[in-house]
Amino acid sequence: MAPTDETPSTSRHLQLFNPIPERYHAFHLFPRFTEDIRWLVWEKVLSHERMIDITLRPADCANETKHPRDYDIVVDNRWKLSKLFRTTSESRRAALAFYRVQLPCWYQSQRNQGEMNGVLYLCPELDTLMLNSLEVFEYFAHDLWAHDPRRVGLINLALEVKHPINAYKTPDTEGRDTTLLKEALLRIKRLTIMSTSCTRKHWIDLDGSRNIKDFQRNRTPPIRGGVLGFERLSCDARLNKDSLKAVYLGSWDPRELFYRWFRFLALLGVQHNHKIDYRVGICRKGFEIRPVSDRNRAVEWLQDEHRKLKGQLQFLRGPPTYADQFDDEIAKLLGPFPPPVVGFWLFSMESLGPLPDINEIHGPESTVFRRKKTLDMSKHKPELCLANIY
Repeated sequence: MAPTDETPSTSRHLQLFNPIPERYHAFHLFPRFTEDIRWLVWEKVLSHERMIDITLRPADCANETKHPRDYDIVVDNRWKLSKLFRTTSESRRAALAFYRVQLPCWYQSQRNQGEMNGVLYLCPELDTLMLNSLEVFEYFAHDLWAHDPRRVGLINLALEVKHPINAYKTPDTEGRDTTLLKEALLRIKRLTIMSTSCTRKHWIDLDGSRNIKDFQRNRTPPIRGGVLGFERLSCDARLNKDSLKAVYLGSWDPRELFYRWFRFLALLGVQHNHKIDYRVGICRKGFEIRPVSDRNRAVEWLQDEHRKLKGQLQFLRGPPTYADQFDDEIAKLLGPFPPPVVGFWLFSMESLGPLPDINEIHGPESTVFRRKKTLDMSKHKPELCLANIY
């Protein structure tokens, strides 16, 4: 782990809320269990939700050897496979049965920008797939369903809030068969619109004459890392009555994506016979090349934030008058905020307020959508999806 330079006054804001995993000693009597009991233990170890970032890359249809249905699955951050894949032959069989849908994919490493052949292992009931686009969604969803022996398919979908220029693309539906697309949309049970830029970038006055950006200061929203597994908690125990009175939702209103989603369903005439769980996810993430992929990396990320804020203070003030001056000032700045946590919040869609009428046309710049404003969400307590970082 990287060395720390914090003092006791600032260490609270460098300590993760995520619990340190318990250490388990070898249980030598485990092999004496019957096979069905051991299998239940393997499944228990694997049974947790995951959020997986996936880029669906359409094939280059200019190439005559490619069919329009050809596409690549790119997993944005390569993750460590469960140790059960390599513990024993029995545990590997259990892991392969649990992650029963297996599709060829590419792993993309953000460190070297390279890609490697791999396999995407999925458990449809527990995995939420955050897609970059709906352009080839129908083919991906159909393949996932066709390779699922239980015929569950893609039921948990997430889309990220982006600038309209980079927003997700929807398939062209004019003059073609949309059967697969409708079938895929009808299988959806949960849709999460994920806002990952929820750190307000405004200015605060430090000394009456000079200012400093506040994006390092607002640490209340969870940190979105490259970690996949998470545990869903019914509330965020870090919060107090004032924590959610002014939640910054990023530069673009999440309601716009919900609005576009419902217009897309209406265009296709898709009506669900089951209730859909619509959620808005809120978190913050940095712009570093290396994602927060484990506990050590999370600590490095927090220490780097601390050093940057300390450097800005020194730039504004000059050399400190005593050794721990800037650490003490940072502790004062961060005082109102809870300890950092890796994960994300899940609010109900209703917490955003009413959506525009889908029968009315509203573009990205429409005044019905908020721009760079905060929202009082204190009446809507979020679930905390706590990342499993080791």
